[in-house]
Amino acid sequence: MEDKKNHNIFKNISWDDLGNMGQFVSAIAVVISLLYLAFQVKQNTIQIDHNTKAARSQGINSSISHTLQIRQAIFEDKKVLRIFFKRNSDPSSLSEEERLRYRLILHNCIGTIWNTYAQVLYADLPIEIWESQKTLIKRLLLTKGGIWFWTHFGGEFDPLFKKDVEELIFPDGIKIISEIPLI
Repeated sequence: MEDKKNHNIFKNISWDDLGNMGQFVSAIAVVISLLYLAFQVKQNTIQIDHNTKAARSQGINSSISHTLQIRQAIFEDKKVLRIFFKRNSDPSSLSEEERLRYRLILHNCIGTIWNTYAQVLYADLPIEIWESQKTLIKRLLLTKGGIWFWTHFGGEFDPLFKKDVEELIFPDGIKIISEIPLI
């Protein structure tokens, strides 16, 4: 007898009622799908933020590592250290080979700073990272050897970087042209 009762319940449901129930179930499915989608978007945003922070950290670490490698090469090799100091104070006293070594040392140093500069401009590293490099640029380029290097080889760097460096080391727009031979 109970089977007849259940059967009678379904007998009283119209097609409109079934359609309304279908719409209700569909609406619940849509809400659940939207909640799931919102959760996925939030998770994706968190992952993107994490990846961005990791990339920034890697960029900073890369610049620091290159700077440390250059410094280590200078202080571990007495010949390179002598060339570096001698060239900074009296560039004309070096041989052709020593001038080449000095140029390559400075090019590596400034190239590392340029890399940091580019990451600040194009990879959203904080501007403070670039600001912290300005003292190093001055220390490297505001020597006789540094001015010689920048005068002859500054054009090998990105024009925007070159402009910013020159505003930093030649604030009055005055360039001191070195008479020391290229190499």
